Amino acid sequence: NIAALGINFFLYILGVNHYRSAAIQMLGLHHFNFFLPYLTVEHRNSIRSNLFHSRKFNRKKNSQINNSLKRFNIRILINERI
Repeated sequence: NIAALGINFFLYILGVNHYRSAAIQMLGLHHFNFFLPYLTVEHRNSIRSNLFHSRKFNRKKNSQINNSLKRFNIRILINERI
């Protein structure tokens, strides 16, 4: 990975857009808005897709957790009444 990053950074200096974009992603700089214009369209789309799917997964996971907590609270209430 370090060798690939070095090659990408060298090509980034030369101004090759795809490698500049790859170097930005490998360094984790794509999380900063300042670097987003320097990403290629493909990399921007993949980042947005990953964000969308991770948020969708988190919403699903949170709803499952909330449902299980509700069931657990109902069981506790039933046991307290008995």
